[in-house]
Amino acid sequence: MKKKLLFYSFLFCLFFILSFVISYIISPINCDEIWSYGFSYNLTNNLMIYKDYNALQAPLYFLIAKHFITLFGKYIISIHIFDSILMSIIGVILYKKIKYKAFIIFPLLLIYNPNPYNLLCLAFLFLIILLLDIDDTELLIAFIIGLIFITKQNIGILLFPTLFLNKDKKNSFFMFIAPFLFISIYLLINGAYFDFIDQAFLGLLDFNSNNKLFMPIWTIFELLSLIYLFYLLIKNKFNNKEIIYILLFQIMLYPIIDPDHFAVSFIPVFYLMCKNIKLINIQYVIYTIVICITIIGIPTHININLNKDLFFLRSPKEIVDITHEINNYFNGNLKNVFGDTEHIYFTKLYYDEPISEFDFLLSGNIGFNGSTRKFNKLKKYCEKNDCFFVITNNNFKQTEEFREFIKANYKKVDNFSIFSVYH
Repeated sequence: MKKKLLFYSFLFCLFFILSFVISYIISPINCDEIWSYGFSYNLTNNLMIYKDYNALQAPLYFLIAKHFITLFGKYIISIHIFDSILMSIIGVILYKKIKYKAFIIFPLLLIYNPNPYNLLCLAFLFLIILLLDIDDTELLIAFIIGLIFITKQNIGILLFPTLFLNKDKKNSFFMFIAPFLFISIYLLINGAYFDFIDQAFLGLLDFNSNNKLFMPIWTIFELLSLIYLFYLLIKNKFNNKEIIYILLFQIMLYPIIDPDHFAVSFIPVFYLMCKNIKLINIQYVIYTIVICITIIGIPTHININLNKDLFFLRSPKEIVDITHEINNYFNGNLKNVFGDTEHIYFTKLYYDEPISEFDFLLSGNIGFNGSTRKFNKLKKYCEKNDCFFVITNNNFKQTEEFREFIKANYKKVDNFSIFSVYH
């Protein structure tokens, strides 16, 4: 037992170092990471999620991550400690289930640097897979599905019907709903519950209509994954919970099928492949798949670029420069400056300017039919306050409505860096 404990402790540390160094120092920073850090950091500043600032996702990841920021400081790297722990848990469970084949699967996590709340859902999924081997864990699995529901709601909703496969359906439902009830009480006490329902549930309708992205090659890969999962399900006469959970987990790709989302959804599928395909030279088949997907990902997902400032550790020079340029242009008065990219959010976080409900106006992230309501509220706010807007010429669909609103209601007064300034 001592040898096993020492070995798995070593394995956990190995996966942690790999995760932290490769994924969170070498890979370039991305906007999901900035927003996830921001949502978590805002909580440490006594801002209430959904009430004081917008968020589409359910809150569990951010509520946990805020404690890592409190412990390790106001750096994006602080939440990476939490993320690396999650990746290490996944790695250890993979090893427990399929031994050294885990080292073939794990690089997908390292290269594609999944957004944090999807990573937490993946860790929960592998905990469920581990618990399936243990007797009398149905209620605990139901509770974990409830935790997934308050991490990324669409996955939780699709996993919910699996509770009807349990023997004790009544208590399974109670265990599933318990995390949601705790979160609801917390949000009710803080006056954010109805904003939560609007943004995290009703807002899914707007998000779906404004954020569809099916990148062809990754859509093909996902269709092949689904075909394989249905094949396994039929082969096992629809009587294998592990396959059912992994199949339903694929909903996390909708409505955005891109490399980062696909990598997360494919890892449990790849696990089943390693576990179930029995060929003499299967390792070579697996190596080929990993190499192909890895090669596709390397050009955009690996970028050695270290900065002395811990907050900016992996940020490309242009992001660092733009952050300073925005602050200098407005002489540090950023409170009433709003924009259509993550740059403004990033700048306000760096310079300790509190985020407001007008700093994340992406279509689909501000509740059901939220654009008109929020834009009118912003317009009234700016009638009483001196507001500036910095707009880019990008084609990011989520901010198209916001750009059109600014151009229709405000006057262009200047240009700097990559921005046009409206007032």
